[in-house]
Amino acid sequence: MSEYSGDYTGILCGFTYRDTPSSIYHVDFIPDASDRWFAGTDWDVYDTDVAWHDGGYYYGNAVKTREFTLKCFYEEITKQQRENIRRWLHRNSYGQLIFDDMPFVYWNVRPVKMIEGQEYLDSGRYSGTFTIVFRAYNPFGYLMRKYNTGSENDNANDYCDLIDSSLMPSPPTTSSRTFNVYNPGRETCGLSIVLRGSTNNPIEFLNTTNQTRCIIRELPPTTLVLDINGETGMITTHTPASTANSEFGFIYHDRGYIRLSPGMNQIQIFEQNSSGSWVTPTSLSLTSISIDYAPRIL
Repeated sequence: MSEYSGDYTGILCGFTYRDTPSSIYHVDFIPDASDRWFAGTDWDVYDTDVAWHDGGYYYGNAVKTREFTLKCFYEEITKQQRENIRRWLHRNSYGQLIFDDMPFVYWNVRPVKMIEGQEYLDSGRYSGTFTIVFRAYNPFGYLMRKYNTGSENDNANDYCDLIDSSLMPSPPTTSSRTFNVYNPGRETCGLSIVLRGSTNNPIEFLNTTNQTRCIIRELPPTTLVLDINGETGMITTHTPASTANSEFGFIYHDRGYIRLSPGMNQIQIFEQNSSGSWVTPTSLSLTSISIDYAPRIL
């Protein structure tokens, strides 16, 4: 008998790692609330004891790295399938972790430990147990969609705030100077801005909801697209048709990134005039503009 055996009808679950479903290898795991994604959040608190009347100074806190401990088992698999499992979950690998019962969110993880359980060989087939530990150094989960189409029924709204597609704000156009962006996640996330065009002056993207801003010195030649990734901090340029040959584009970026607060955010575009004031753009001529973001949850 497996150490994880029992009546788990309706409880057993699968997962996908590196685009490969666990069902490919006939692997299931037994959900444990203390190890699952909705368990309580831990924080690192940064403070220092000092010799003053309050006894210390508080610097803030940050969410700790997150670990997922999955108690897995397999039944009646071949020797080759058993070896494939080990290669699939090798500690040198890295990829997205998606639970079958939560297909709307993924975590970027790395396997950090595989604990062998018991294994049985019967008629040339292997059955056994193991525990795999995934670590998400970035503790946030990323939503795979930004709105409801009316057909989903995966309980995503229990953990985020998806709205009907008809309520989503319109994406910006090349003539937009004010536009809205809706973040259905319950955590602040980065906004990526991809644009092409020309301007005689520095331009600013300002989120009036939380006062985060991104200032651009100038735009690259119109043969290139400028991509400012507010989640990773990367600034790149590439041709409009392909990102395969992207190059660093920090020369065009002055400072700052747009962050999206949960809910609706208003973004405004300004241009810096000769006196240094930020005003409605007059020399800015865009030929393309788009935005992208991955809403985050804990």
